[in-house]
Amino acid sequence: MLGYKASELTHSKLPNFLNDLERFRKNYGDAMKVELHDYEASLKTKDGKEILCSWNVRYLFDYKGNHIGAMCVGRDISEYKNLQVNLQKHSQNLERLVADRTGELKARIDQLSKILKIGEEITLNVEQQKILSSICQTIKNIGWRIVILTLKEEKTTACKAVAYAGIGKTRINQFVNKWDFLFSNPFQYLKDESRISQSYLIRQASSALPKGSPSEESWDANNVLVIPIKIKSRILGFVTMFEPNDKKIPDEQQIQLLEIFVHKAAVAIENRRLFEEIQARSTELESANKLQSEFFTTMSHELRTPLNSIITLASVLLRKMSGELNAEQLKQLRIIKQNGDNLLRLINNLLDLSKIEAGRLELDPSYFSLKNMIQTMLESIQPLCQRKKLKLIMKLDKKLPEYLFNDEDKMQQVFINILNNAIKFTEKGKITFTAKLEKRGAQLLFSISDTGIGMSKQEINNIFQAYKQLNNSEKKNKGGTGLGLSISKQIWQLMGGTITVESKKGKGANFHLALPVLNNNEKMKTARKIIPKIQPAAIKSKPSRRKKTVLLVDDNLDNQYAAKFILEDRGYRVVFARHGGEGIQKAIKIVPDLILMDMMMPGVDGYQATRKIRANKALKNIPIIAMTAKTIQEDKRQAIKAGCNEYLTKPFNLDEMTRKVEKWLKGKK
Repeated sequence: MLGYKASELTHSKLPNFLNDLERFRKNYGDAMKVELHDYEASLKTKDGKEILCSWNVRYLFDYKGNHIGAMCVGRDISEYKNLQVNLQKHSQNLERLVADRTGELKARIDQLSKILKIGEEITLNVEQQKILSSICQTIKNIGWRIVILTLKEEKTTACKAVAYAGIGKTRINQFVNKWDFLFSNPFQYLKDESRISQSYLIRQASSALPKGSPSEESWDANNVLVIPIKIKSRILGFVTMFEPNDKKIPDEQQIQLLEIFVHKAAVAIENRRLFEEIQARSTELESANKLQSEFFTTMSHELRTPLNSIITLASVLLRKMSGELNAEQLKQLRIIKQNGDNLLRLINNLLDLSKIEAGRLELDPSYFSLKNMIQTMLESIQPLCQRKKLKLIMKLDKKLPEYLFNDEDKMQQVFINILNNAIKFTEKGKITFTAKLEKRGAQLLFSISDTGIGMSKQEINNIFQAYKQLNNSEKKNKGGTGLGLSISKQIWQLMGGTITVESKKGKGANFHLALPVLNNNEKMKTARKIIPKIQPAAIKSKPSRRKKTVLLVDDNLDNQYAAKFILEDRGYRVVFARHGGEGIQKAIKIVPDLILMDMMMPGVDGYQATRKIRANKALKNIPIIAMTAKTIQEDKRQAIKAGCNEYLTKPFNLDEMTRKVEKWLKGKK
């Protein structure tokens, strides 16, 4: 193959090309066929126009194989070549446009990522100042020299700068003063002729320029872009932007992007306002709940103090500690005692309800003997069953844990509420209390069943709602406030348990109570050492021959009188003190075996008296049992912290008081 460059194959050099072709034939033989394709060379036509041709050259032979010449064919490719050049230019332009568009898209993605980031900050962060400063900095980074965010003052049209970017702290006041006409009343510039999208381009120096003029597209040094910060139709403030980096007036699409950032600022400001409003409301509610709790606590104390005398003295008379009574007198006393207990239960329910509604109901867990608690609780219920001639049956699983870690008082309260409810709606038959350990040992299962009037499905749905009593004349005349079961369920849930009910009309009711078991072997071993076993028989036993002295410090004379019968009947010597100061003096003088200390007294209260007694070396080991009509756990903790060993809530029953006194006097000589 003989090759020639296209630039060499010109019209003037064509004879030379043919001569070279002849020499090539002689050197390589006649048999060789030579053909050249698509060589480009320019050529002038007869009219003098130069055209570009693509040449095809073929060697010619006669029938004997002798070379007789060559045939050259040229095709005009000038227009094709021009199209090719233009196409190449278009391709280069397209590459440039794609690169430019790619840059724009990258910038757009970067802007959107900044919007998402600020959106996350608003969601996760309540620090308004940090969010607003971040918004200003982001707007600056996407093409502005100075950005200032202002908020409208409460009663004026003036706006105060609260966040900014592109300017230091030392210059911000000076800058704002320079543009005071804008910040003192920006509302005057919000005119339709200045509006772009939801924003306003304020032209101070070039406002009269005609549309479409070159200067209108360029940014003037006195121009300002103002975007209102709005929640619905309410303007909270403005974001003001000075000098775009490209010195051009932003188009509507660019401004709409900025408006997204400003909307984020509006959301952050509104979120902060709502947060502060919720905080203020929460503070008000907390204060109201605190006042309510204090009111109920005070009222509880005021009601419990006289009630303590009523219930205690009624118990003293019923036990014939002060002499024999006839049958009618005993009947009257039982009515007084029963209604006193009902009133106490109502006070307890109202107090618990106030704590639940205020979110202040607390548990006071400790290790206690589960079987002893159940036996003692059922003994207190037994007289009510006997009065209605109902059988009270107790079924305890042998696998029940010896000790349980939970709130003993709250558990007992729930059981007694449900048992009282069962007794109230049962006229004949039996009440059965069952306790067993689940097979896996993960929870305790209690049930309280009765043979009473039963409930429908609709009634079961209502019994745990506060103030709801069953809509049935047979049940309405039983009395009650409709609080007991509602409070019981909430207390039980607070302990981590569940309560369900099965019942049918006329077939009685069965309450199922499940409670998780917290099992810790080391703690259980410790509990066995520190928890004394108190058997019911020990309560009835008389103390030792020497009369032990109990100092009773209480400002209420009726309570002193009631306690005197209980303690002296047990064989104790009782000494009274009317206030904390007198209690300290008598404790130092007589050195009692035990002190019963009322915590709520005028002057020196029980807390102060206990601390001063504990500070005396001769008295520091004397058992002190706190007595109060308050039932808040915090009061119990304060009493123990002050130095008390035990806590006794008024009104207390005789067995409870006797049990706790003898518990702490046991072994004292």
